[in-house]
Order: sequence, then C-alpha cells, then structure tokens
Amino acid sequence: MADKTLPIVSFEQAQKLKKLGFDWIKDVGYNKQGNLIGRDVCVTRCYICRLQSSFVCSAPSVALALKWFRDEKGKATTIRYYDNFYYRNQDDSKNPSKYSTFEEAETALLDALIELELKKEDSDVI
Repeated sequence: MADKTLPIVSFEQAQKLKKLGFDWIKDVGYNKQGNLIGRDVCVTRCYICRLQSSFVCSAPSVALALKWFRDEKGKATTIRYYDNFYYRNQDDSKNPSKYSTFEEAETALLDALIELELKKEDSDVI
C-alpha cells in the first residue's frame, strides 16, 4: 500500500526556505536540533503559541513549498513522466534530469529552485 502522506521538506531545505521568506505554515516546524515538531498533534491555541516559539523554521510539504515558488516567486515547477522515468525542469535548465520516483523528482526540483533563488538574492545584494 502506498504512503498517503506528503513528504516534508528536510531541515536544510526548511532553513533555506526561511531565508527566502517562506512563511505559509505555522503549525509544523523544526526545532534547533532539526527535529520535526507539531505534526499530527491535537492542540489548543495556547499550546500552538508555545510550540511556535520553539520553531527554528516551519516544515511544509515539498508540494506546498513548490506551490509557494509558483505563487510567490513566479517560478516554473514542472515534473513529467515519460518512458518509465520522472523528469524535472525549471526555468534555468535546458536538459531535464531523470528520476525513478515522483518524490525524488519533486525534492530535486525544490533543491534546484532554492539554489537558484539563493544565488539570485546573493547577486541582488552585490
């Protein structure tokens, strides 16, 4: 049976997304040690406030982070299936990369978009 949950971004991805301004979710995040906190917890508003104060960065699903790139940054986020492989492409790539699973392609696409955006921000500062 297939897993019915969406993959969550890694701690490293979450830290970079925070640097880029991602702020869409408040109820799931990583603490200083890189542990995921707040997931699948039935909580009161007061508890959520205490929980949020221990967040270092929020922890969206990979799909939500890609949606943020589309909606907030205007970046293309395309994954295609052809000949038993998944292919990802983004604005600055002429040659799409090949992956065995959709989730691998999604994560690689997110990494590529994060790095492109961080490079863009670094060059904008100079």
